[in-house]
Amino acid sequence: MPWFAPHDMSERDLRAIYRYIKSLGPAGGPAPAFVPPGREPKEPYVLFPQPPK
Repeated sequence: MPWFAPHDMSERDLRAIYRYIKSLGPAGGPAPAFVPPGREPKEPYVLFPQPPK
């Protein structure tokens, strides 16, 4: 989110966002490691866009 978006929000909106994020619970695992071009990532993964069938 660009810095100016929360900068222009009311305190009520900021508190609502904070409460929502806190309600999500603890953070998940770390992001997967970088996969260099030409190498296949570990499963599961999603291809965007999906190849034609």
